Amino acid sequence: MSISVIQSPGEEPVTISGAKQHLRVTVTDDDALIGNLVTAGQEYIEQTTGVALVSGTLLHSRNTLAIEMELPRAPVASIESVVLVDQDSVETTVSSTVYELDSSDTPNKVILSADQSWPSVDLKRSGAVKIQFVAGYGDAEDVPETLKAALKLLVGHWYENREGAVVGVTTSEVPFSIKALLASYKIHFRDEA
Repeated sequence: MSISVIQSPGEEPVTISGAKQHLRVTVTDDDALIGNLVTAGQEYIEQTTGVALVSGTLLHSRNTLAIEMELPRAPVASIESVVLVDQDSVETTVSSTVYELDSSDTPNKVILSADQSWPSVDLKRSGAVKIQFVAGYGDAEDVPETLKAALKLLVGHWYENREGAVVGVTTSEVPFSIKALLASYKIHFRDEA
């Protein structure tokens, strides 16, 4: 299973100025660093929880085809396409009448519509099933404040602790407060395709 970004969100869930306000930084010397930390923090939160913060277009490549297929990010706004690769390396774009989005629960799923069947696919081929979809809460202002707070705390932690470990100090990978904020958003996946 893999996931790649087709179209990145046009904005971050927390701006550099918002992160600087949280950090109580007034100078511009560290703006590039803070921007990088915001981006890294967003990636960390998305990978840890399975939640896409700001809407973007993603491609999920997998090696299995099923009646229900979990999508590795939520909330899913739409499925752009499902493409299957057959034994002759021919890609077939599946008609949207064959499948539908089930966003009633998380993880969100692509499900085979009633009385439909999938076209032929070579499941021995890596990435033979390609699902392109849009996931995220929408714009930056639509991201829940809890997730924004976790992102700001994470940026603050990394900004103050720029090394992997500090000698003479008890270390933790990520502070408990951040993990606690993210816990209620974590999606538990069953499908490891």
